[in-house]
Amino acid sequence: MDFGEKRAFRDSTLIMVNHNKLLGRMSSIDGLKTGFYRKSGYNIVATAKKGDLRLIVVVMGSPAAKVRDAVVEEKVKKYLPLYEMVPIIKKGETRPEIVLTEATQRKLKGVTADGFSYPMLIKEKSAVKKELNLPEKLSGEVKQGQKLENWL
Repeated sequence: MDFGEKRAFRDSTLIMVNHNKLLGRMSSIDGLKTGFYRKSGYNIVATAKKGDLRLIVVVMGSPAAKVRDAVVEEKVKKYLPLYEMVPIIKKGETRPEIVLTEATQRKLKGVTADGFSYPMLIKEKSAVKKELNLPEKLSGEVKQGQKLENWL
């Protein structure tokens, strides 16, 4: 698809042109919004994606669309390869057992309801340390499926 092509709408009474030329030049770019205002010049909010990672680049007040696009292209080429989403916890991971002091079932093994990933510099991801802060014992009754997020 030629992203700079003219598209006709409303029985060809409205012709629109996509002004985001980066869509056709860089495969990682997938949007978002270009603009021009007399007082502020050429602007863009560009989004680029690599796996689950999304980079957003904002350029405002550029003197020309080509300059604006060149800034975005430079930032995407420079920063997108440096980062990745690092999984911190996966959905369905089991947690260590907790003793329930006042319940009929005396032990509880929690399961994470959702996963969580965090964007990090690739060269620093080995520094991530997981630390789980759970009590060894809980009082009261806990039912299957109950969330413990506010309990602790």
